[in-house]
Amino acid sequence: MLILVVPLAARSALQVCRQPVNVQPQLLALQRQLEAPSTSPSAPPSVLSRLLSPGRRLLALGTGRLVRLKNRDAVAYPAHVALAEALAHLGCSPYAIAVQWLKAGAHATTPQQRATVQAGLLRQAARAGGAQELTAYLRQFLDPNYDPRGNCTLRRLEGTVTPTDSCG
Repeated sequence: MLILVVPLAARSALQVCRQPVNVQPQLLALQRQLEAPSTSPSAPPSVLSRLLSPGRRLLALGTGRLVRLKNRDAVAYPAHVALAEALAHLGCSPYAIAVQWLKAGAHATTPQQRATVQAGLLRQAARAGGAQELTAYLRQFLDPNYDPRGNCTLRRLEGTVTPTDSCG
């Protein structure tokens, strides 16, 4: 069994190092799948379906709570910082690391947290060939109309925040 697990874990770790980690879409898809009826409307539920139904509802409820907890700044900020630092320690791609710093920036609520995020992004920009290149890559992960703190994080990296700006 260990012979199978070690290569799978190593392959998963390499994939995480190369690509950004984004679990929220998978959690939301799982929640929708669990909340959906397990049988078609015309077919009566099977005995197995009836037995599994309470477990599906509990799992859907737990998944929903996990998504809400994950979106709290007090939980999300340190989680993304820790993941960024872990990926950096493993020598992962500056782009994968920068995505975690960007996500931390979207949950940063204090000047000290914003400064920590800025420093992390600048380290990755140096590895990625500059702030402009990294910013261009990171833009794909933000909705300009939905994520003001994330957008401010990128504007700080670009150096386009002014003293009268709402970014603070």
